[in-house]
Amino acid sequence: MAQSPSQTELDRFARQNLRRNFAALAGVFGMFQAGLSFASFTTVLPALAVRLGASNAAIGLIPAIQMVGWSLPGILVANYVEGLNRKLPHVIRYTVFERLPLALMAIVVFLFAASNPTATLIFLFLSLAMMSLVGGIVLPAWFGIITKIVPVNIRGRFFAWTNTIGAGLGLLASAAVGFLINSFSYPLSYVSCLAFASACLWIGFVFLFRVREPELRTDRVSTSLREYIARLPTILRGDVDLSRFLVARLVASLGTMAVGFYAVYALNDLKLAEWQMGAFNFILLATQMVSSVVFGTLADRFGHKIVITVGTGSLGIASLAAGLSSETWWLIYLAFVAVGATYATMGVSVFNILLEYAPTGQQPTYTALAGLLLAPTTFAAPIIGGLIADAVGYQAMFWLSTAISLVAVFLFIFYVRDPRDLRAEPPFCPGDEPAIE
Repeated sequence: MAQSPSQTELDRFARQNLRRNFAALAGVFGMFQAGLSFASFTTVLPALAVRLGASNAAIGLIPAIQMVGWSLPGILVANYVEGLNRKLPHVIRYTVFERLPLALMAIVVFLFAASNPTATLIFLFLSLAMMSLVGGIVLPAWFGIITKIVPVNIRGRFFAWTNTIGAGLGLLASAAVGFLINSFSYPLSYVSCLAFASACLWIGFVFLFRVREPELRTDRVSTSLREYIARLPTILRGDVDLSRFLVARLVASLGTMAVGFYAVYALNDLKLAEWQMGAFNFILLATQMVSSVVFGTLADRFGHKIVITVGTGSLGIASLAAGLSSETWWLIYLAFVAVGATYATMGVSVFNILLEYAPTGQQPTYTALAGLLLAPTTFAAPIIGGLIADAVGYQAMFWLSTAISLVAVFLFIFYVRDPRDLRAEPPFCPGDEPAIE
């Protein structure tokens, strides 16, 4: 039986194939970002839901379904994924089903949005659930691949540059969204957005076949799902620093309750034109593109904790700006600037810090465990926000979101320890890392 490569051999493989894998993953993530700009969970889909007659509580389901779908299923597959010698075939197999829902959604909106908006809205939610759940099944394998093909001391910049490329493509998509909504009557305006979104996702799928992943045999003892889940509390008790990080993340996730309502608030209360959904997307992605590079370098040099702290503070600024926009309307644009910065920190650091907390070989478990524990709050937060908006107005929701985000910032600063402070060796050696060009 062939031997598994040593860590030195894995590092050599990662460095030799870095440019190829960077180009492939940039294509995958970039086209995925472009697709999600055409069908943005923050702007386009909430605006479509408004057209279909959704209440604020129902609109809150859009980000709730997205976050729970990406977070919850991972714990069911992480045990299986950790036992795979190569994880890319798992990603390719299930990604097909992640790409289908947007195409089906475009067809249903075209056929039934005008004649049966309620059924169309229900299908919208079901499609988003399928897309997000399959994404959650794929996610642990993705991060298992990343730990094998990207050296730890450049992961921040690796994700920053792939996110930057994705945001750049998303900027083009956002400009197209404004044009499509302004040029076509409803429902063709949204049908065209969904169709372009689907096309982008399928183009990105092709890039998956360019990724090179080394085979890494594992000597871990196979366990049943019940046994695997039973040992998860032991991980939390044994890793106090992980537990503290997850407490802070739980509080921060409650602060996201307002994010899905900025665009709806701009349409309903500020009376901005519908085509400005494209402008909001453009601002969000432009900020994300610029700040990703900054945060990637910051994370590699000083750790991911500081980046996550800044992103959580940006989330509070976004809700504060939205709350003040009732008196100064243009501050709603500042809200999308701040959200763009938050998204950049999430793309660069939220999963990377989990990879650093995790012992070698357990990265899928750590990312899946985090998703499981955060799923209830990520699901409930936007629904709670919608209920508050329906009951007492958007302003109360914005102020509550601001306050919760400030509490989370405090926890990240004074309660959470960076995993790099727990390691004996320095994580970053300037001049020693391979360049990403």
